Amino acid sequence: MTHPRGKLKPFALTLLILVFGLLGHAQAVDYWSGGVGAESRADAPSGHNTHFEFFERNGSYLTGLEVRISEVDGGNVLLDTDHVGPWLRVDLPDGYYRIEATRPSNGEVQRVRFEVTNSRTEGLMGLRYME
Repeated sequence: MTHPRGKLKPFALTLLILVFGLLGHAQAVDYWSGGVGAESRADAPSGHNTHFEFFERNGSYLTGLEVRISEVDGGNVLLDTDHVGPWLRVDLPDGYYRIEATRPSNGEVQRVRFEVTNSRTEGLMGLRYME
């Protein structure tokens, strides 16, 4: 006679693989976030081809953002994370992307479309928040 728990193991294993596969899919790129203080900015790693800065209207750096980067065609999410800022460095393959960064304190959202060509973006992209 087969014990009911014996049937649960393959199901649980399949469920774990599915869940971790989906979670890993959303973090498909190498990234670094930091930049609070001069020392952190000096220690920022090199090698990431796409650079963002987040700041307030008065120019002060902004931290604690929720960020999602996805492909424009197909919407494949490559990065979905929170507590980002004021700097974000991401290594992306060539393609067209959209970044959506939300300031949780007031719900303000900034969206920017950008392109990575020949493993480079046009340069630093700054996202300014009005409140």
